[in-house]
Amino acid sequence: MAHTTKDEDTNQLIGLAIWDSKENWLAARPAMIDAVKDDPFEEWELKQPEVYHLVKV
Repeated sequence: MAHTTKDEDTNQLIGLAIWDSKENWLAARPAMIDAVKDDPFEEWELKQPEVYHLVKV
């Protein structure tokens, strides 16, 4: 499941992807990395994205 939301105060876009398992995410990573390998992130983003690897508590 994936969502994109926008912060009302800053207009920042926030993406959230929820995987069924860590194993599924790890298995998909190579294809996801390959899919964006030539994308010009340095043109699109002002700074490095904040990335969180969350677990249930």
